[in-house]
Amino acid sequence: MRFWPSDSFEIDTTLSREDIITHLNSSVQPGKPFRFFPSSAGHKNFRGQISQDGFKISRTIDYANSFLSVITDRFLPGQSGTKVAVHMSLHPFVGGFMYVWFGGIGLGFVVTMFGLFSGRVAAFPIVLIPSAMLVFGWALASGCFWFEARRQKPVLIQMFRAWETSQG
Repeated sequence: MRFWPSDSFEIDTTLSREDIITHLNSSVQPGKPFRFFPSSAGHKNFRGQISQDGFKISRTIDYANSFLSVITDRFLPGQSGTKVAVHMSLHPFVGGFMYVWFGGIGLGFVVTMFGLFSGRVAAFPIVLIPSAMLVFGWALASGCFWFEARRQKPVLIQMFRAWETSQG
């Protein structure tokens, strides 16, 4: 598994670009920035934006998951149809927050280690706090991201009647 939650892969399909867009339109609803009262009544599998060059979507879920992957892709000409280059990543705001959070905890770890080795901090267990916070942050982000990403990939492949050709 990768350190940072993201995944890239390509899928090939015999469908044309127009057929892919038609399939997407039947499965993607316009994105809403906030959903205060999630409801599965009448929603489609994904929400987001579709263009002639690709799409940017997320799975529609009925629970809170800030680490839900954002799927961006491009349509490329393929040998017998269309190649879809897919990239799954964290929402930019969530990714930025996690970088700042890891940076702050990492700085705390360095300061704690400096204090430990210089004799200013007497207790060794104090090192466990930033270490545990780093592990917890990574496990939370990775676990929640991959939980959803593993569900989305087969749905995309089935929706496009495609097969995966390369891992990124």
